Amino acid sequence: MDQWVTVFDPKDEAPKLLRRVVVLAQRRYDKRPRPAIRSWRELASLMEPGANLDREAFWVLPMDASNRLIGLYVANIGTATSAVVDIPAVLRVLLATQAASVTFVHNHPSGHSAPSPEDSGLLRRLKSALDLFEIDLFDNVIVGQNGAFSYAEARML
Repeated sequence: MDQWVTVFDPKDEAPKLLRRVVVLAQRRYDKRPRPAIRSWRELASLMEPGANLDREAFWVLPMDASNRLIGLYVANIGTATSAVVDIPAVLRVLLATQAASVTFVHNHPSGHSAPSPEDSGLLRRLKSALDLFEIDLFDNVIVGQNGAFSYAEARML
């Protein structure tokens, strides 16, 4: 799948809020061939527009075996303090795109990129689900107005 695909809940008005973020990220990425992602900093830069949202959003970035992005999916748009993630829906996206690995990205509207206990708990549940299907977790990145945080760099995966 060589084109960007965005999945939204059709009942939610919030996609209007995120279209700009997805389009900005897509434009940044589409200007070059699909190179392999080498670091979390590249992903944080790509998703930087999401740091300015006033609600928490959770993105799924499936990658092929060479760590090239397959797409950019919005898994959920939440409130100012949380976003509920449907793990079976995330798995469906990863299986449909035949992802070999994945990076999860979400924003913290507070501006702070430090992970919360809830962030770490969700990541543990996602990691357990990924292990069942032998999909590698490349990273889990949190973006905020004051910077970004990488679970891989912090050795917390």
